[in-house]
Amino acid sequence: MVRGAYCFCKLVRTIKGFVMKTGFIVGKFAPLTTGHINFINQASTKCDKLVVLLSYDSKWLDKQCPYMKDRLTLKNRLIWLKETYHDFDHIEIDFVDESDIPEYPHGWSEYSEIVKLKLFEHFGINEPDYVFSSETSYDKGFKQYFPNTEHVLIDPYRELFPIAATMLRNDVYENWNFLPSAVRKDFVFKVCVIGTESTGKTTLVKYLAKMFATSWVEEYGRIFCEKDLYGDESLLSKDDYATIAFRHKEFENTASRTANKILFSDTNAFITGFYQYFYEGFIDTIVNRFINREKYDLIIYLDDDVKWVDDGLRLNGSEEARKETKDLLEDMLKYYEVKCVRVSGSYEERLKEAYSIVNKSMMDIRYDEQT
Repeated sequence: MVRGAYCFCKLVRTIKGFVMKTGFIVGKFAPLTTGHINFINQASTKCDKLVVLLSYDSKWLDKQCPYMKDRLTLKNRLIWLKETYHDFDHIEIDFVDESDIPEYPHGWSEYSEIVKLKLFEHFGINEPDYVFSSETSYDKGFKQYFPNTEHVLIDPYRELFPIAATMLRNDVYENWNFLPSAVRKDFVFKVCVIGTESTGKTTLVKYLAKMFATSWVEEYGRIFCEKDLYGDESLLSKDDYATIAFRHKEFENTASRTANKILFSDTNAFITGFYQYFYEGFIDTIVNRFINREKYDLIIYLDDDVKWVDDGLRLNGSEEARKETKDLLEDMLKYYEVKCVRVSGSYEERLKEAYSIVNKSMMDIRYDEQT
């Protein structure tokens, strides 16, 4: 089957005197940058078929800080490339696993073998015409192990796009403009604001989003009650909570694609589960799974030390009811081991403190990247 693919490829290359030029690129793309895109674009104009091979190395990934390690997965990096080039038929994306070979500058022999095997078995390319890179130091290795392939340097001094993936790993938010749109959603700093009824969650989320010039996600439970239940929260059934958790997460995923470095979310699946337990006496399997899988870079918990305001949907304004809901929320925070930063005081004090907490948390992430 492999031999057949190679013979077919060879036949196509020679029909009517046409010679199809092939080339390949190997890179970590950790993360993919606009510099990488410029590099791939230029290479793709020089051949009829370009194979872009993502180099995956679990040893290298294990050395990265937790923030980067969670985002620079093989799956994410492949999706970034595929999303960027899905509409270019002559550019194909795949990967090679270098985890078991010596690290560069050693391991050239093993490296060349796994690359040649991938090119031949998956793409029918026996001897590619070009290999593209931006590193002059690779020239000797390519000449030795790919003797019939021309090594073509593209923008080795990074004049058009003065960026390297290392710079982004050291400070992703400072270099945000060099992140392609396909990548940004996975590096958005996600902040969730939680609390019981009438603690100012919605207002605080909107204030913060405007102050950081970014997107926010409204509480879908409120939207659902207003639009689907016509403002009557008592009509909520046990089956509605899974819908609310799912749709809220869907809204978050959509908003993360347009967020400017940071995304604010008004409540989460945890709060959906809290209300389901409060009203129904249990949390169903679907909502529970959402709770256990959701991840935020920061969760701000608003205390209930502000005046309760009746907005037409709220049901728990008495002192006894507020204490009951707060006690339940505290118990659930412990049960699910939710890590959060507590904010209290007047609305003005909450806004100032929350803004300060968000800024500090983002700086902590940047410090984590650089260490």
